[in-house]
Amino acid sequence: MCEASSMTGEWGRRKGSDFEQSVATMLTCLGFKIVSENTWVKCGNPDHKTSEHPIDLLAQHVGPFPRPCESYDGPTLFDLRAREKIPEDELHRISQTLECLRKANSYADARGAVFVTSKGMTPKLAMDLKNYSEIKCWDLNRLSLYGRLAELFPYRARCRYHSEDTVTIVLYHPNPYDLPPYYVTAELFYEEENRLNRDGLERGLIALHKMAPWGSIADVRVRSLSGFTSDLPLVLKTVVKECSSWFRRIEITPEKLFDYTRPWFTTAWSKPES
Repeated sequence: MCEASSMTGEWGRRKGSDFEQSVATMLTCLGFKIVSENTWVKCGNPDHKTSEHPIDLLAQHVGPFPRPCESYDGPTLFDLRAREKIPEDELHRISQTLECLRKANSYADARGAVFVTSKGMTPKLAMDLKNYSEIKCWDLNRLSLYGRLAELFPYRARCRYHSEDTVTIVLYHPNPYDLPPYYVTAELFYEEENRLNRDGLERGLIALHKMAPWGSIADVRVRSLSGFTSDLPLVLKTVVKECSSWFRRIEITPEKLFDYTRPWFTTAWSKPES
């Protein structure tokens, strides 16, 4: 079972850090319930060469937002690192912490761990993660994407949601007492490793069309974790027209394609890549 710690050394310095508090707030807005934070679990394996493992956050997704793609359906260990360099043994350490956490009576059903870092994903880290099936990573780009999703939390009572594979759609409800046409706002979040192409966008917009109220005009923003194929801005108007109807119209302009591999640019401002 996790118990309170005296928080000395590096662990004490990390307690209450801006990074940690920001992540905890974001998790709450994404629909996670914080189960425990700033605690430790006793080590039950002498090979780990420690008497206890520090626990940054334990959380479980409860909604109402759809669960993020890179997360687990159940109690999850969130390990936070804001440091400049990522030691090579970080993933091994997290795996050991998860092992001992599961031996605690209260957290035997922990589903996995999420390694949260303020650094971008490096080729080496991506390769190392393949050796740890129970650890996912939220790097700087993913934090930017999820941060935008978390910003929609105050409007949750007037939103509709759709989640399918690597696509999450949030549609702002119009006022139900207004008369058509309804002007609504929708945001499509795409988390696939491959760049968003015409077919992928079309599948997302078809789902959005089914969600939209009759008589609505949806102003859509598309946010991709991997960017867009070079032809997408050119065929955008055609795709949008094909997915619209007289009674549910969709509108997207190239300026509303946001590439989260370069979150400070929209696609229209930066050179598209193939």
